Amino acid sequence: TRIAWARTELLNVCMNAKHHKE
Repeated sequence: TRIAWARTELLNVCMNAKHHKE
């Protein structure tokens, strides 16, 4: 579950960065 959480967090950060960039 820890890996899944890390993956979700990474995806969230990536999405956040993309949104911020836009």
